[in-house]
Amino acid sequence: MTKRTNSTSIFLLAFTAATGFASTGCDGDDDEAPKDSTTPTHIEVSGDWENTLFQEEDAIDDAAWSMTNGVGTDMVTTTDFVITSFDNATNTVILEDPSGKFNRWQWTDVSGDAFYYCMVAFNLDSAEDAENSTETADDSDPENSGCGGFSWTKLTKK
Repeated sequence: MTKRTNSTSIFLLAFTAATGFASTGCDGDDDEAPKDSTTPTHIEVSGDWENTLFQEEDAIDDAAWSMTNGVGTDMVTTTDFVITSFDNATNTVILEDPSGKFNRWQWTDVSGDAFYYCMVAFNLDSAEDAENSTETADDSDPENSGCGGFSWTKLTKK
């Protein structure tokens, strides 16, 4: 190989690398998943929700599920759960509670401006235990049953 060929090869390699970099992003919009990605980037029940029957308000985002009970009374308590993982395809979320214990909750698909959730497994020692729990919930009649012998909790968009 001659010196000129080496220079040309180096130039083509550098050009290919540079254009490859430019085509993969760096457009400043790093928050969106690639168009062909099947991995969700945001929990689908994100937002502010309420259950007036139980005086409950929930604020949900990708990192936390904050639950305030006793809204409008003198006995207001807020519990902040850290979301360790979620799966929109199976409607499940793994949360760490303030005591360091882990929980797995399920939710129903959002219909109109509401959805139901059920605390399926709770007070577990690790996120892995919560993910691997065999506890299940039946969402066929969430208004009346299917969540450990009880109805599911209904949340409506605020």
